[in-house]
Amino acid sequence: MIQFLFKLVLCALLAMAAAFAYVAVKSGDPLYTFYEWMSPARFHQYDRLIRSVALEHHLDPMLVKAVVWRESRFDPKSTAAMESAG
Repeated sequence: MIQFLFKLVLCALLAMAAAFAYVAVKSGDPLYTFYEWMSPARFHQYDRLIRSVALEHHLDPMLVKAVVWRESRFDPKSTAAMESAG
């Protein structure tokens, strides 16, 4: 009986992992999805600022958020090769 329960739990965990992997791959950017799942607060702490900048410049907030992700991955301390800051 214990072996059966162990196998059942193991199958359920594997099914959940497969479901998360499927959703991550279908999202278009698996790395972003993985990072957002691991630390959601990091991805939502700039939402108000992103929304206000997007409205000010008549842009889609998701576009602005995507650019921020590509440029710095929401790390304010990141720098590029040309010394531009996060």
